Amino acid sequence: MLSTINREKYPLFVLSASAGSGKTYQLVLQYLSIVLKTKSPNKFKGIVAITFTNKASLEMKTRIIDALFKLAKYKSTSEDENTAEIILELEKLVKVDEKEIVKRSGNVLKAILHGYENFNVSTIDKFNLRLIKSFSNDLDLPNEFEVSLNENEVLEEVVDLLLNSIGENGNKDLTKLVKEYAKSNFRDGNQWNFKRQLMSFASSLNKEKNQGFIKTLMDISFDKKEYNKIQNKIDQLNEVFKPKVELFSDAFHAQRINELDLPYKGQTYNALVKIAKLTKCPMHNNEKGILSTRLINYCEEEGDTQALTRNLKDLLLEIHKCYLEISSEMTLLVKYKANFFNMALLRYVFDSLAEHKEKNKIIRISEFNALIGNLVQKEEAPYIYERFGVKYEHFLLDEFQDTSRLQWLNLLPLLRESLSNKKENLIVGDPKQSIYRFNNGLAEQFVSLPEIYNPEEDEYVAEVSRFFHQMGIKKPLVDNYRSCSEVVLFNEKIFTDFSSKLDNKFEKFYDSVAQNPISSKQGFVRVVSEKQKRDLDQMVIDISAIIEKSERENFDLGDICILTAKNDLSVQIANELTKKGIS
Repeated sequence: MLSTINREKYPLFVLSASAGSGKTYQLVLQYLSIVLKTKSPNKFKGIVAITFTNKASLEMKTRIIDALFKLAKYKSTSEDENTAEIILELEKLVKVDEKEIVKRSGNVLKAILHGYENFNVSTIDKFNLRLIKSFSNDLDLPNEFEVSLNENEVLEEVVDLLLNSIGENGNKDLTKLVKEYAKSNFRDGNQWNFKRQLMSFASSLNKEKNQGFIKTLMDISFDKKEYNKIQNKIDQLNEVFKPKVELFSDAFHAQRINELDLPYKGQTYNALVKIAKLTKCPMHNNEKGILSTRLINYCEEEGDTQALTRNLKDLLLEIHKCYLEISSEMTLLVKYKANFFNMALLRYVFDSLAEHKEKNKIIRISEFNALIGNLVQKEEAPYIYERFGVKYEHFLLDEFQDTSRLQWLNLLPLLRESLSNKKENLIVGDPKQSIYRFNNGLAEQFVSLPEIYNPEEDEYVAEVSRFFHQMGIKKPLVDNYRSCSEVVLFNEKIFTDFSSKLDNKFEKFYDSVAQNPISSKQGFVRVVSEKQKRDLDQMVIDISAIIEKSERENFDLGDICILTAKNDLSVQIANELTKKGIS
């Protein structure tokens, strides 16, 4: 794949790589082609390979070292077909013969082993830590700081310190706030575990995507006056809604309604009873089942019906109209009120956290991207490298679909400098495998490449995007070396059928689902619909039969995967199979 791309024209190569497509092979091949292009064995010092997890980082390091070792001891008479294949690819990429590749590989391997600290294959967090240390003076950081990996542990320690300070003379405002919080929970009949609720809410401080929201919260005054203002507004909206319900309730109880005369009978009757009992406007997401589209359509039919008079229908339509006008605002107010004290206390947690970090010289790992973002995003790369103490010329980014917005923006000036000098860079990812959205992963960034995802329409990002578009090209890896054809084709059909039903913005996530299965081994896929109601015993009997048949056909147990809709069903099936000696 790499040898088919004009890297002089397109120094940025973006690979869309589904599972089993050989993306690690391509990453290693790209690394080897760069370090072996010159006679100098120290080219590796100018390469940064970044991945997402420590495990993936270790695997890539191992694969690179292993490949160099095999290349260094390769002889044309050896039976190492994999290394022979790599040499053929490298001859096209590096433009030197086999003998020179073997020689250079040995020299590079020795240089890496002697200067292992400059072998830059790491997670993005470790790379960012180096950046932070380079800019520690600009960031007003202590000379020796500790990186906290366990964010919840730090947060819990801060919350405990905060709770212990309640009732102290210097914390009258905090004590008063907690008392009001307790009264509010008691009035609303809520279960209350103060620490658990506060910990759950305060965990938002650890999320990169929440930083703008947190900053806004710090400027809001969460006092009793503001709380009463929210409650008064809720009461006002309910005062608009309640009279309409009361009119309907009186008319409903005055008319003897036979539920058998109603469409959908008891279901509709029960909805009418619930409406007649409403004492306040339901929140926006509670419309279904009470003020359903089906019921409203029935009320819009002309004239009286055997079940409901025109007057009752009109009263229901009035309730629905009022609901549509105020329910969204009501929902926001109710949620605001429910979280009011949590948001008020968040400021205390925020301030206590800042004090705790300063006292103990701690930096939380979630702060890395925000800390360096404002310093490096619009700086010129030479300035950054001057602070870094080393200049990186090539960037290889793995699992890019899991990279956060800030992480990517922080890397832009470095990649831009590299591309300006026509240095080769590689980005690999698969939006279908974006499983770290909870940790700010943004698959849309990969889908947009080689352009830069720019929802804020930032002028600087737009300028960089035009440059990246000019310098880059994106290609899919279409072969699958891992799975049998039955599994590959099944996945292709699933993704193709499902993606056609998604919004247009998500369809692009599945543009490269078609794969060419390379393995000659046959496989088997069976889907059992949830509509085929079967008890656990019958399921286990059927699954056992499939496993036994597969074993007779020389499949190992490790070749078989059972997927279920819910975790608890997986556990039940696994336990039953273990009892049968299948594990």
